Amino acid sequence: MSLVLFVQDRVARGRMTPVAVSRVNALVRRLDNEGRLMVCAPGSKAPTIPTTGKLEVREIHLRDAGAFVNLYHRHLASPVGHIFSIGCLIDGVMVGAAIVSRPVSRHLDDGKTVEITRLASNGTRNVCSKLLGAARREAGRRNHTRVVTYTLSAEPGTSLRAAGFQCDGPAGGGKWSRRGRRRADRQPTERKLRWSSPCTGASPAPEKQS
Repeated sequence: MSLVLFVQDRVARGRMTPVAVSRVNALVRRLDNEGRLMVCAPGSKAPTIPTTGKLEVREIHLRDAGAFVNLYHRHLASPVGHIFSIGCLIDGVMVGAAIVSRPVSRHLDDGKTVEITRLASNGTRNVCSKLLGAARREAGRRNHTRVVTYTLSAEPGTSLRAAGFQCDGPAGGGKWSRRGRRRADRQPTERKLRWSSPCTGASPAPEKQS
């Protein structure tokens, strides 16, 4: 079974073997963007993933959210850590995932701000805006006061606007590599837009995965 079918099979059936999926995620993160998309592009024999039905949101393991991100995110692989992750499911099958972490920018890392570092869906309607709202509420429940995230400048931010986020303008972008610190760029280096939203009150926590 190919890498993509292996992971998709476990996403669809809810059988995410921790060691196996962790190894897959570690492998995918070492690839450049072109290689990751080549490996993780959904295959024609992949299990059928629902695109209609009632959307359920619950907290999930990072390994599960990471596996989904590695399959469906357009230009980024899964991060190595998080504060919490949330999945959106239809009939128990994951159709979207959000990973929330400390802000990448040290200037925003004040202990009260969190960043949605990854957001991905399989194209099901309203999944992204539902995950954004759930991430903001869960952050508020954990006593954070602000949520930020970034999009490429060419992306419209439709789901963010629908979820009540505001655009703060251009931010970030550029190469990580410096003269005294050489690094390979594994993500887009174009200018980005930062979006933010306050955490206005807490709400019941997403159901935790058993």
